[in-house]
Amino acid sequence: MNEQERAQLASRLESLREDFETLAARLEAVGNQAQMLASTLAQVVGAREAMEKYASGEGEDEVLVPVGADAFFHGKLANRERAVVGVGAGVFLEMPVAKGKELYEKRVEEIRAALSSLEQTRGKLDSQQKQMADQYNQLVEIAQSEGAEGAQPVQFFGAENKQDAPRSKGQSKKGKGRRED
Repeated sequence: MNEQERAQLASRLESLREDFETLAARLEAVGNQAQMLASTLAQVVGAREAMEKYASGEGEDEVLVPVGADAFFHGKLANRERAVVGVGAGVFLEMPVAKGKELYEKRVEEIRAALSSLEQTRGKLDSQQKQMADQYNQLVEIAQSEGAEGAQPVQFFGAENKQDAPRSKGQSKKGKGRRED
């Protein structure tokens, strides 16, 4: 391998490593979005279940009324047939509990669909990253067989293992700097 071919190989390795890190960042962002949606889903399901409970007469008349900053007042339910429901963009409407439950059921379906879409995206990105890691590691083997120094294979963990982004051997957990031994 001549000097020009080595330079091209080194350039390709660097480009693949950068693309690999970009995919790792995208995977992390998708994971964060999925966590936020899962949290929202839990809140919406909890609100829907509370509406069902109180509308059916099962819940106590005494409730805690949030007033902000984790502060509450004791209160009593004045009406089990109507509820004030957030409809989006900070807008709240008073409506029959049955309509509020329908609204929340629709939200649950929408959030579940969004979570499913994110999982599909995560799977595609994970597959792309694995392919890129395989390609990178093949080029590293070629470089090492030709006597090139400094090229290190990447460790691929995949999203299903819930590990940090893959990194080259000798890189810190953050993926950029070298470890000091």
